[in-house]
Amino acid sequence: MTRANASGEIPAEPVVYTVEEVARLLRISRNTAYNLVSQGVIPSLRLSKSIRVPQWSLLQYLSSASGSPVPIDFEVAISPLKSVDSPRPISGEGNPRG
Repeated sequence: MTRANASGEIPAEPVVYTVEEVARLLRISRNTAYNLVSQGVIPSLRLSKSIRVPQWSLLQYLSSASGSPVPIDFEVAISPLKSVDSPRPISGEGNPRG
């Protein structure tokens, strides 16, 4: 069941994933995903009896596994992409300063 946030909007991307969702996203077996979580390779949270993997933790794992630097601003890294439907005005167009 998808729930709305405080402003009534439903987030485009989940903030946390189940281990099964992580397995599907990474295209690995469920057992491999549970092993990565239990070994602490992918940091996780225990909420009651459930295990959840924060999105930042999955991004950090992917970044370290690929050798890419970890994004410093996770808010930017996890925010949905902005629409590029409306192009920027060409210099001088629509800009009162010229």
